[in-house]
Amino acid sequence: GLFGESPLALRSLSALLGVFSAAAIYLFAVEAFGDDDKPTVRRWAWLPRGQEIGLVASILIALSPLQILWARQTRMYTLGTALVALSGWTLVRALNSSPTSWWKWGLYGVVSLLGAYTHFYVLFSIASQFVFIAAYILVRSKWHFSAMLHNPVLRPAIMAVGIVIIGWSPWIPIFLRQR
Repeated sequence: GLFGESPLALRSLSALLGVFSAAAIYLFAVEAFGDDDKPTVRRWAWLPRGQEIGLVASILIALSPLQILWARQTRMYTLGTALVALSGWTLVRALNSSPTSWWKWGLYGVVSLLGAYTHFYVLFSIASQFVFIAAYILVRSKWHFSAMLHNPVLRPAIMAVGIVIIGWSPWIPIFLRQR
């Protein structure tokens, strides 16, 4: 209502979220691949490795025909893409925080919950992130159950998973009815 009902006004939010998706993918890649310790063959040696990967990833998503189509429609697809990229970024930031920061894990849980409410298919991305968290904790604990229980990442990760599960549970009857 604030911006009117013209096609431009209705589609501009999706276009803006498409640009935000590319920015969120860039942030994710920089956080996930940011260290320059590993020797690699690189095209743009003047950029740190994480920024180079982030730039390529954001260009790929910006030029993706499907992403361009979604950005032109008045649907929730670009919002879902942006929230999945943002939840991936917040997850990597939470995993990289030392000592483990509860508020970063809480932010990851809230962003993931928002994505879950955006579209049912975002649940697949969230489930894969949960599997990644479990594998990360197991590998960091050297596959020892007792060490896993004392891993400092476990409790805040359980809190983040709980935010998503408890926050999305009121939507389960609607999900079951729509499936």
